[in-house]
Amino acid sequence: MDRKYLIGGGVLLALVLVLGMFFPRPGPSVVERVIERLGATPGTSVDSKFYSIGGQNFYQAAVGFDATSSVLCAFKNPFAPATTSIDFISVSRTTSFAAASEFDISTSTGQFGSSTVALVLGRSVAAASQDTTLWTPRHASTSVFTVNDGAHLGRTLYWSDDAISNPYILTGTQWLTVKNATDTPGNETIKGLCGFRGTKL
Repeated sequence: MDRKYLIGGGVLLALVLVLGMFFPRPGPSVVERVIERLGATPGTSVDSKFYSIGGQNFYQAAVGFDATSSVLCAFKNPFAPATTSIDFISVSRTTSFAAASEFDISTSTGQFGSSTVALVLGRSVAAASQDTTLWTPRHASTSVFTVNDGAHLGRTLYWSDDAISNPYILTGTQWLTVKNATDTPGNETIKGLCGFRGTKL
């Protein structure tokens, strides 16, 4: 190939690149449009607490303990006023009260309340102990309270088929709370993390 064509092609390519830097095209680039079309997620993390898969909307988040009240952590219905299912909640303490204590996991009309029917009732934590609790709906029984964990008989709630009125559902501005059930658990500031995942119904 003639050398003058190579030089001319190189000059033309350089000119296109320089003009592209100073006068970029409006809107997303070709690469950005391809990523958007394919739905690719850059990296290994998703920054948003809200995400959608195949048109189904989900919420997932983690919060640290609230040491200023008897409620260790609380999640407000993320899709209010729509209804949200409680798919799981996890509670992990890295420190604990000096004395033995118990906590409940339940829904509530307020951030610092708890319902009479709890998802987990009186979860016992030994003095100065770390612990991890993971709750998910159980489907194996039609009975509500049938679990024996040794210390407490029937303190974990089973699934109910009445989806709208059961305590596995957050409606309106309801909260999902993890609250100390012990009257005087102690004045220590404990540390930990709660995680929650819900599905918009």
